Amino acid sequence: MRAGCKLISLSLAVLVTACWADFPRSRFHPRDGRPPDSPAHDGPTPDGGLDRALPDVGHDGPTLDHPLTDLPRLDLFAADQTPDQKIGDLAPDLPPPDLPSTADLGCVDLDKDGVTTCGGDCNDGDPTVKPSQTAFFTTPSNGSFDYNCDKAIDPEHPDLVNCVVQGSGCIGSGWKGAVPPCGALGMFSECKRTGNTCVKDTNPIKQGCR
Repeated sequence: MRAGCKLISLSLAVLVTACWADFPRSRFHPRDGRPPDSPAHDGPTPDGGLDRALPDVGHDGPTLDHPLTDLPRLDLFAADQTPDQKIGDLAPDLPPPDLPSTADLGCVDLDKDGVTTCGGDCNDGDPTVKPSQTAFFTTPSNGSFDYNCDKAIDPEHPDLVNCVVQGSGCIGSGWKGAVPPCGALGMFSECKRTGNTCVKDTNPIKQGCR
């Protein structure tokens, strides 16, 4: 029995050796694709370059394909902060920057009426001339009756007289004859009730304007 097993084992060994001798050898090296008869080396190959020889190492730094601009932005401030607030966060003990005064910007208030030339004062040499003026004047200021700086001349009494009976009274006022220009003298009438009729109380006055 043991002699038979040795014979079978010897036959299998001869068969395997014969098959291995006839089996074609692989054309490629198992590691880098070189023919098995070529000398082994770990350097760069003509077809693979350094990428074949060096392992693929991942990195997060900038490259030609991923410049510095592609790196994530680190913002130390809130999105809704103003530049002044950001400066205050960086240097909280520093005083706020000096802003230019109105005089530095060409805005002055020489007549001290509370309104600068940048705020709409059209005549900074006269404190009665300012955008908030509601009074009327019979003399011009610097050659103009535009006391409220609206670039228009508004007469105080623009209409002729027209008296109207209303209940037990009489209303109405205006110029008699013609409407005088600004600063000019004219006959101005105010309507009054006398008995059952309206009468015109007429006096000379100057036309005011603003």
